Amino acid sequence: MNAKYKILIGALVLIILALLAVIVIQHHSHTDDFDTELYEDPNAVDIREPDAQKGSVGNIAVPGFEVMTIKAGQTEQAIWLYNPEKNNCYFVASIQLPDGTELYRSQLIPPGKAIYQAQFSRTVPAGTYEKSILQYDFYTLNGTVANGTKAYFTLEVEE
Repeated sequence: MNAKYKILIGALVLIILALLAVIVIQHHSHTDDFDTELYEDPNAVDIREPDAQKGSVGNIAVPGFEVMTIKAGQTEQAIWLYNPEKNNCYFVASIQLPDGTELYRSQLIPPGKAIYQAQFSRTVPAGTYEKSILQYDFYTLNGTVANGTKAYFTLEVEE
């Protein structure tokens, strides 16, 4: 085999290896949130409140509130986030300070379930935080991202 063919075959092998590397990297870097990162939140329990079916946006009932009160200097917080039973989608709920700092993000909350205890990512100093954000991301029951919404509320942090 002459040198010209060896160089050509070597170049083709390198191109094929480069293409395979790109395919493998893309395959491993592609994440389906539902399959790899999200799971049903282990803190989600049956809803206990009778009025937990109120509130709606379109066909999805979206609960909201005007004020949430938590404790200063603690990461374990008593909260109430829920997904009304009549919905046919999962919720992922997050609580953010007005500047966008995320304090809490749930995993998937199934319809008819609520979260009453949450581990916040940080403590919050005592004070009143108007225009805090409650973000809901919606996922179909098979895990496809389905949209979301946000609402504003006042976060009261007590000593």
